[in-house]
Amino acid sequence: MEELNNSLDEVIDYIKNTKEYKMCITLKEQMSDKESLWSHYHEVLNIRNRNAFLTNAKAKVYDFGNASLFGMVAYDDEHEIVVIHNFSSEVVEFDVDEAYVLQSSLDSKNKVKKGSGSIQPYSTIVLEKE
Repeated sequence: MEELNNSLDEVIDYIKNTKEYKMCITLKEQMSDKESLWSHYHEVLNIRNRNAFLTNAKAKVYDFGNASLFGMVAYDDEHEIVVIHNFSSEVVEFDVDEAYVLQSSLDSKNKVKKGSGSIQPYSTIVLEKE
């Protein structure tokens, strides 16, 4: 086993040469990428901030009849938002009430139109009832 007598600079140099570090995207890059995690969570927070009802909303599971999809509905007497997660490695098609429209998606390939939609692998979308 190698002795751990490395200086902090050596450790930082090692980390910077790993494949994972080279794949990292800076915050500045993420802020200019509409499909980045930063942009997605920024939009999710904007949705929450535009919908004060979420603070006291009721919640229920939205059953798509597909084990790959998990949906959660937040609602009150006047508003409704659905968050859908695809936990599979495949694109999944689903049916949803025609009143729902796409509000946020990390992947531009996710689609919702006229009561049906498709969600990319390992992706999340937010729908809002009009």
